[in-house]
Amino acid sequence: MAAELGTVGRGRYSPLATDNTKNPERLIALRGLKGATWFVDSGVSGGASGNGLSWGGALLTLAEGVAKALADDTILVAAGHAEASITTALTFSNAGVSVYGYGQGERRPKFTFTGDVDVNLNASGITLSNLVFQCGVDGQAIVIDVNAANCTIEDCAFYEGSSLQWATGIDINGGASNACDNTVIRRCRFQSIAAGADNAIGIDAVADAVIIEDCYIDGDFADAGIHNPTSVTLTNLTLANNIVRNRQTGDHAIELVSACTGVAADNRLYGDTGNAIFDPGSLLCTGNLGNTSIDSVGFALPGPGEFIPGFGYHVTKSHNIATDNVDLFTVAGKVAIMLWTGEVTTVVATTTTYALRVKTTTEAITAATTITTDAAGTLYVVSGDSGDVMNGADAPLTRVAGTGKNLTPLVIGLTGGSLTVESDLDAAGTGVIRWDVYYIPLEAGASVVAA
Repeated sequence: MAAELGTVGRGRYSPLATDNTKNPERLIALRGLKGATWFVDSGVSGGASGNGLSWGGALLTLAEGVAKALADDTILVAAGHAEASITTALTFSNAGVSVYGYGQGERRPKFTFTGDVDVNLNASGITLSNLVFQCGVDGQAIVIDVNAANCTIEDCAFYEGSSLQWATGIDINGGASNACDNTVIRRCRFQSIAAGADNAIGIDAVADAVIIEDCYIDGDFADAGIHNPTSVTLTNLTLANNIVRNRQTGDHAIELVSACTGVAADNRLYGDTGNAIFDPGSLLCTGNLGNTSIDSVGFALPGPGEFIPGFGYHVTKSHNIATDNVDLFTVAGKVAIMLWTGEVTTVVATTTTYALRVKTTTEAITAATTITTDAAGTLYVVSGDSGDVMNGADAPLTRVAGTGKNLTPLVIGLTGGSLTVESDLDAAGTGVIRWDVYYIPLEAGASVVAA
């Protein structure tokens, strides 16, 4: 067996590997794996399973290798190996079993599911490496079901079939809190472009120290590319260097429960709605970028609102003028407001003037402007002078078709503090105005939110 382990005859290992390991034998040596080694090759000469102790006597299916493997054994799968019609679940029940596939690209071992079954990692320390999983049945619930701690899935690919989607590529669950602690998913590819999948990676039970890194995820996901559901709080989660695109309108690339803790660093996330791309829970975040359109630069995530290229973050608030002195926006820190507009959405059927001001100081942001009988669709704009940023005389509320005053960014806010912008009516009445603010933060943590 030692001679066979020293012979790399089935192709190079793991083209996605970032270390200097180029074949399973090298990995075995570096990781100090112990136990027996089992060989699997669907192309074995004679087309019949041998004893599994050499390439010449290889087993025909991975299921046979799993059945023979005891704790800490290793299973090597040949390049070009294919199992085209899997209808029975594959369950790992012995701890520490490692499966390594040979080959690059389409020569990697490939497993096609034609029944709604999955691969169950039911013992701790299981490793799956350099394998391809293909969906061959519509509505496959889960491809790999992680049910134990310290499992690793690396350099694997998960593909949809033609009009055939899995709901979840990898489900980290275990059925109990902390059953799947320390799960690692790295350098894996998930592709499910047609509608039908819920998520590529679902973390569906409380878990600690899960790591998801260097993965490529692209699909039309009903939930998110990486998702964990309500009431499932993750601790010490690490999300690093992942590329995640969700093609479904208005949905997340990554969505986490608000209490989740950990770090998210240098992820690249894509969707069609800026403020819906990334929900990081309570993770510490740095270097994450998002994008919603082609030929445009990315913007920092998590962002304080929807990001509009060229204008900044967008936040909106509607005001029914039946009530005066209504809180409209809360400004935290200093921001540059690139555009501030209002639009009448319900006709103003009263005699009144309208102004914007700072709530605590009553300092004017706009001069009082008559809005009596303004029809639905009437537009207003708040203009600012960078030399006198809070001066009502220099920043009047005006109809767009009115004075034609040049617009400049309005710098507003307090370093290390917050202020509230409120309405100031001469008299309450009937009518509704929707205010839209587009802004850029001028310091860390600065934001504008609807009050």
